[in-house]
Amino acid sequence: MATRNLARGPLGWQFRLLGWLLLGTVALVVIAVVAVIGSGIYYDLTRTKAAEVEGMLDRYLPRASTADQIYTFLDSRGIEHGLVGPSAPGDPALQESDVPAGTMTIGAVVRNDGYSLALVDIAITFVLDERGLLKDYIVREVGR
Repeated sequence: MATRNLARGPLGWQFRLLGWLLLGTVALVVIAVVAVIGSGIYYDLTRTKAAEVEGMLDRYLPRASTADQIYTFLDSRGIEHGLVGPSAPGDPALQESDVPAGTMTIGAVVRNDGYSLALVDIAITFVLDERGLLKDYIVREVGR
């Protein structure tokens, strides 16, 4: 069995090309993995979080606000929202907060944009009392 050593000369060009192709493939895979991880970290650092939304609501939207004041607040910040309506009987977030089914609520969502495998939006449910004034709100993160 013959073996190749350095005394016999360099390898053929085909083997050198194969080595460069393998090295290039490994480099591209490493770059792609770093890009995916980096974009996920950047998204998590820059996305809107539930605690930020709660702080904003505490600061700018007092309890006993009217539905019109809630709509003005949401519209001024470009937050998507629905109309006043009765809550659904199967909403787990409302059940956890002991809000009875049929309570008047306003639903809103803060959309997070980005390049991540796990996009997360912030759902807000404004709970109104029998006079139609803001009684409480529930803020939670929901996946897309």
